[in-house]
Amino acid sequence: MSQTLTSIQALENGNHFDNVTFSKGEEEGPKVTFRNNSFYIVSALLFQEDKVLLVSEAKHDGKWYLPAGKVKYQESLKNAFKRELLEESSYKGEPDHLLSINAGPGGWFRFNFIGHQTGGHLKTPAEADKDTLEARWFPCSEIFNGDLNYRAQDMFEVIKDGILWNQQNGALQREKSIILENSFNSFCLRPLAFDLNGANVQLAIHHETGKVPLIRMGMYYQKVVTDFFQKSGIQVQVLGILAVEHSPREDSWDGYCLNVICKLDRENSTGMSNFKWIDLDSNLSSAINKIIGTQSYVWAFK
Repeated sequence: MSQTLTSIQALENGNHFDNVTFSKGEEEGPKVTFRNNSFYIVSALLFQEDKVLLVSEAKHDGKWYLPAGKVKYQESLKNAFKRELLEESSYKGEPDHLLSINAGPGGWFRFNFIGHQTGGHLKTPAEADKDTLEARWFPCSEIFNGDLNYRAQDMFEVIKDGILWNQQNGALQREKSIILENSFNSFCLRPLAFDLNGANVQLAIHHETGKVPLIRMGMYYQKVVTDFFQKSGIQVQVLGILAVEHSPREDSWDGYCLNVICKLDRENSTGMSNFKWIDLDSNLSSAINKIIGTQSYVWAFK
């Protein structure tokens, strides 16, 4: 199996891609360092049947919000989820799925996870601290009826995404994590363009390097990816984020790479020969078809 196919297999196994070199003609973006031009936040969405866990925030006059907070120096996104959940609600927990990514100016990104509790207890008013006054389970109907004294409306979209995810009876849940550990010194994209028309799924790789392209990040990542392929006469439909690669480094590099899943529009593509199209084996083909068929990718930059 070629290096690229090994990398795709590694992605399905919860590992990272082994090529972090930018495509020919692509320059790296500005170096990304912790709290200089990167600012990451995580939020934790937990359900208990039809109830959602919210915390009363001390810094916002006791208003209710999802457990959430800033990622610390050299902290992974998963560990930030677990720490914030414990600090703000007194529950121990694990993230199950990355629901969505929100973005703002200055390298501000929020990673919204749905997860489950593994221990701990519900924080009571007697345990109030400088961050939160208490935690409580609220019925979804009470959250959306307008009576809740909430801090910001953006949590409603996250909760709705979580409800939809649960209603699919796990159809959107991937067996493996979609946060992969790999270090980058800038924001970048790895477009995974698949052709679903043949007996086996085909993947586009660079015709010179033999690797999946790596390109500079843009706020509108869908346009960046479509423009990249259009330069070669290839039309793709950008579906979402298949995986996020991130791992903070001791030298303060704090970039990440979004693995963007795309579907080839063969009928309107004229530059097929500008890329190599390699066959995935039957197992990988089945996995990719299932991911696309069940929309098992992240809803990003909502």
